[in-house]
Amino acid sequence: MSDQTILKQTGEKVLTVEQHAPVQQAANLMRRANTGALIVTAGDRVVGLLTNRDIVNSLSRHGWRLSDLPVEEIMRADAVTVGDVVKHRLKELELETNVLRDAYIAVH
Repeated sequence: MSDQTILKQTGEKVLTVEQHAPVQQAANLMRRANTGALIVTAGDRVVGLLTNRDIVNSLSRHGWRLSDLPVEEIMRADAVTVGDVVKHRLKELELETNVLRDAYIAVH
């Protein structure tokens, strides 16, 4: 089973971006999806992870040039496992659950 197949089975909130995509494109995708991380791919292989923190840290190093840099220049190239993806998804679900619970409590 390929990495891409595994990622597709983890749910629609796990998003990917190609390693050569500009950081601006990745940031826009993260904002629209309201997510803090993207799985970075090279074709059908997982090659890294890009987080909000990576973007913020890189902004201080690269300034205005950051938006045009390819994602691969600022991503985490550490091994990304299915466990990492599942952990990220569980954090998203926990946050959504807490927000819904708080909204319910506020109404009732």
